[in-house]
Amino acid sequence: MDKKLLEVIICPRCHGKLDLTKDRSSLICRFDRLKYNIDDGLPVLLIEQAETLTQAQVDEAL
Repeated sequence: MDKKLLEVIICPRCHGKLDLTKDRSSLICRFDRLKYNIDDGLPVLLIEQAETLTQAQVDEAL
């Protein structure tokens, strides 16, 4: 994922910062605890397709 793109994109729900997971396969909004997948290098920023995580899952992924 491009570093400049990461600085610009925001969570579609709360408009907060998104963090790249350790395995670089998805983006996580810490505030909403939502995980957005990255498919073929492009983030899928659709709230309907986001996965809700527990705080422990967020901490583990980041």
